[in-house]
Amino acid sequence: WMNADCYNTKLPYVCTKSVFNDTIHQPAGCTVKRQYAPGDEIFSPGYPQAPGVTACDYLLLEPNQGKKAEVTIDFFETNSCCDTLTIYDGHFGSNILKTMTGSYTSPVTIRASSNAMRLYWNATSGAHVRGFRAKMGSV
Repeated sequence: WMNADCYNTKLPYVCTKSVFNDTIHQPAGCTVKRQYAPGDEIFSPGYPQAPGVTACDYLLLEPNQGKKAEVTIDFFETNSCCDTLTIYDGHFGSNILKTMTGSYTSPVTIRASSNAMRLYWNATSGAHVRGFRAKMGSV
């Protein structure tokens, strides 16, 4: 076995490099932060470790009522059987914009029809997966 620079060394065998190197670690349990603004990062509990069994609510609010809130989920890994992230339109979340489960390999952006949206994380297995990482924006 030998470690070598995968990009600059020409070798007659396969060389791999991990693409997941997240240095941000979140505490277990739901965050105490109740409201998120554009530019804020949002994480599932324990990210990037398994989130455990948790249910958390996140309010995303753009202060300018003339703009629309949006969220970009740039990492998402859950157990399809049991763990979901539901994204609701508005403060009180009566209209579901998207429910995510399983794994997504590309970033997903969801836009609200107003300056507010709500995320609801529901993990009933929360094992052997890393959860989600997202960022709030507005347009």
